[in-house]
Amino acid sequence: MGMESGIRKISDIELLNDETVDLALNVEVSPPTGKTKNLDAVFMTNLRIIKIGTSKGKKTVVFSSLDDIDSVSVVENDIGIRGYAWGLLSFAASIISWHMWDHPIGSLALLLMGVYLIVDHKLSIRRLKILFETNSGTIEYLAGPMANTQHIYNFVNRMFNLKEINKTKLIGNRPKERNIRTANHRIFAPR
Repeated sequence: MGMESGIRKISDIELLNDETVDLALNVEVSPPTGKTKNLDAVFMTNLRIIKIGTSKGKKTVVFSSLDDIDSVSVVENDIGIRGYAWGLLSFAASIISWHMWDHPIGSLALLLMGVYLIVDHKLSIRRLKILFETNSGTIEYLAGPMANTQHIYNFVNRMFNLKEINKTKLIGNRPKERNIRTANHRIFAPR
């Protein structure tokens, strides 16, 4: 989703000078105030990735410079075998209850519950997980169940496009007297 360049704040986070929001995943913006409604989102500015979410009931915010992101993986989140296990347990309970209680209605209810759990697990929507790999760790984002795969791919392509633009700007703005081999080389102030 393209964002307006007039946004100066994401939730309670002030953007840097000359920083603008370029794209976002899983965000609803209220037009009059420009505030975000959904706090489980990833924002891409022209300088960095900002992931806002919740972990154990507490708000978490993760920042990374676009230059620090080495790779991005988009994988289907594995939902495990929990639904199958509960379904099989329900089948076993229905068979046991049929023999012990000799009560067909209760056993049938357990059997139908097992069928429901297995079918629900089989038909459940697989969510996409996006992993931003940096040299110091991984930023993990679980996309919403209705996330558009093409939108996620566009987000990733735009991120690498912005990385190239930033690299070109860095090469073009480097001092003439210094010998810098790559755009990823950073010059730090002496201590």
